[in-house]
Amino acid sequence: MFRLKYKHAALIITLVASLSGLPGVPFCSDITLATAYPEQIKITCTNNPQTSLTVTWRMDCYTEYCHVQYAEITSKHSTPYDVKTITAEPTRLSTPAGPIQLYSSTITRLKPGTSYFYRVGCGNTWSEWRSFVTAAE
Repeated sequence: MFRLKYKHAALIITLVASLSGLPGVPFCSDITLATAYPEQIKITCTNNPQTSLTVTWRMDCYTEYCHVQYAEITSKHSTPYDVKTITAEPTRLSTPAGPIQLYSSTITRLKPGTSYFYRVGCGNTWSEWRSFVTAAE
């Protein structure tokens, strides 16, 4: 009988904790739809972080023509110069809150140990310029 009470107590505590909205427990109401401005911009390493990386973001822009722009940071230019543009791949996800559009693009042919500016966007709507440094050889 004593063990049975503790088993039920553990079950009740787990149930209450999961329903109480503790931080870190995702609920459907926590999912927000994307905005018209690029957000949740993430950089992910590839198999060769010295020469490539992947940029992913979400945006409420239901077109297949979103892009990543990038340029090497040099001592001559403290702002983006000789900007290159690559097209991003769209992925549409269905969520309880509604559809979310994600974009992803892998930047290749980068120089090892080099600093770059980058931004993401669609049409006339772009993120701020950000920067990253590729891994050294």
